[in-house]
Amino acid sequence: MLGVAGAIYFGFQLYRHGFQIATAGYLIVCSLMILVAVSSRRRSGADDTLKKYRKYYENHRATFRIDADGVDMKLEGQKNHAHSKFRQIYGLFETERCFYFVIKGKAYYILPKKALSPEDADALRTYMQQQCKKKFQFYAL
Repeated sequence: MLGVAGAIYFGFQLYRHGFQIATAGYLIVCSLMILVAVSSRRRSGADDTLKKYRKYYENHRATFRIDADGVDMKLEGQKNHAHSKFRQIYGLFETERCFYFVIKGKAYYILPKKALSPEDADALRTYMQQQCKKKFQFYAL
């Protein structure tokens, strides 16, 4: 708000003293300020993404199935499921809390380790090391 008030005052002074070149510069600066204000409102759409995520995914159980065909994920209450073949997996990362399956095309699955027994986590790790070879990495975070 202070920037707008300063721009108005500065513009009035330029207009009063009749500086034509400075007036053109002032108009350009004001136009840029308006563009910044408008574009910053559009960026707030990230909140809409979070709302959509919560609506469709929060408090819904996901079922993962990993076999020779690849990785399947089905969300509770939905008819469709997501399937990715192992060759489509761009990277597989393990942290202390999760397994991350990064799929080509900017998609990913996150499988929390707390959803698995320690034996299942070990079996998954071994299986994915065999299937994805160099794509599998562990990060201690």
